Amino acid sequence: MAKFGDMFLGLLVGSAVGYAVAMLYAPRTGDQTREMLTSKSMEIRDRAMDTFQDTKDKTGKLIAQGRQKLTETVEQSKDAASDLADQGKDMLNEKRADLSESLHRVADTVDPTSVDTGNFMPPSPSI
Repeated sequence: MAKFGDMFLGLLVGSAVGYAVAMLYAPRTGDQTREMLTSKSMEIRDRAMDTFQDTKDKTGKLIAQGRQKLTETVEQSKDAASDLADQGKDMLNEKRADLSESLHRVADTVDPTSVDTGNFMPPSPSI
């Protein structure tokens, strides 16, 4: 975008200088030439200001659209992350429940009276 602006400015300045030189060599009186140069320079200035304002307005609209799109994308990302977190919590709770159920089943199959918790001695190694 900066290259376009530099090119446009160069074109504008070159046109103005070329026009001014042409007017100075035209067969008119000095007053007529100065009046014409003043009039044309005002026209060029007005066109440049209009072009600048149009560019400024379009740029403002593009920036606003970009901000809106960014806000929407951030919100969508937050929603997606929240959904994934909820799915992860649900999966974790499901696995906890499965593990708890499995532990209860194993505990139910063990007879507490058959387990000697008293004098447990590991077997001695045979040499």
